Amino acid sequence: MAIVKNPDHWGYGIGTQAARLNRMLAGSKFLSVEDMYKALVMEFPSTTRSRVSSHMTSLRRKQRGHLQERREGRIMLFRLVGAGA
Repeated sequence: MAIVKNPDHWGYGIGTQAARLNRMLAGSKFLSVEDMYKALVMEFPSTTRSRVSSHMTSLRRKQRGHLQERREGRIMLFRLVGAGA
């Protein structure tokens, strides 16, 4: 695993798509992958829904204690709480 210079609270490099997703998730609202994708693509036009889903998988593995999940019908919603890493 590579050492990240200037990591955010959850261990992802500041200024990256992952760190931006973490900032979105650290709010008070639960967000879907689609919500995050729509917001992220405005800043990072080359991003994909798959990239957002992959980041959620990474958070499930690395930040399980800080990632909250909620299901609304078939849609999963997420948010991060507390400081990680």
